[in-house]
Order: sequence, then C-alpha cells, then structure tokens
Amino acid sequence: MIRFPPNFVTLAQLWRKSRCFQLVGSKLPHSKMSVDTDETHQRLKAAVHYTVGRLCQKVGEEHRREFSRQVVAAIAETAFRQCDVFAKDLEAFARHAKRSTVNAEDVKLVARRSTALSIYIQNKSEELTQEQRDLKKKSTGKRKSRDTEEDSRE
Repeated sequence: MIRFPPNFVTLAQLWRKSRCFQLVGSKLPHSKMSVDTDETHQRLKAAVHYTVGRLCQKVGEEHRREFSRQVVAAIAETAFRQCDVFAKDLEAFARHAKRSTVNAEDVKLVARRSTALSIYIQNKSEELTQEQRDLKKKSTGKRKSRDTEEDSRE
C-alpha cells in the first residue's frame, strides 16, 4: 500500500472539485471561470501524474524495472483521459435516469466493459451494502434494548 503525506490532496477530492466547479462555474463571469477551471484542471493532471509516478515506482521496485519519464507521462495522460470519459458517462447515465446524483448502479454500468473492473466493483458494492445492513441492525438493536430498559424502569 502506498502511503501519502497527510496534506496530500486525493484525486477524488480534486475530481469532485473540478466537476462541481464545471457545473456551478457556468454562472460565473467567463474570464474568472476559465482561469479557475484551467487551474483546477492543471492541479488534477499534476495529481494524476504524481500518483501514476508513485505507482510506477512501486511496481518497478517489485519487478526490478524502471519506467522512463515519457512512459509515466503517457500512462498519466491515458488515465486522465479515461477518468474524464468515465465522469462524462456517469453524468449521462444519471441524467438518463432523471437523477442529479450518480449512484452505484451508474458506476457498475461504466465498468461493464472491463470484466475485472466490473467484478471488483460488484464485490465492493456488495461489501458496502452488507456493512450498511450490519450498521442498521446494530442501531436497531441498540434502540430495542433502550426501549426494553425504559419499559422495565416503568
């Protein structure tokens, strides 16, 4: 597992900021919007490049190989473009279902082209669903025990 410094901004945080700004930013004056969008875009690209570089470094150490800067840059650019395609697809799926929020089913639809990714996302979805059920049972069990205690006090 790669450990990042505590002040490291994750790709997901930057991506959410970027996508939210693009949706809300259209109400801002054009010059302000393009500067902020470009800055966010560049920060996001830099974060992707940094993350890909760290991953390539780790894989290279494990397999005693080195990745050139050009290879790292090409992988980062490809990953960035693929994430952009995924984001647009997710928005389109949610919009098609007349929702403003992307949900797990949209993510499963995006992943359907890659068998391994689809299986991984399906398993994670099931894990999350099970965790939510367990939490719900625990909270319900606590409520029932509180109710029982209150009844016995009366």
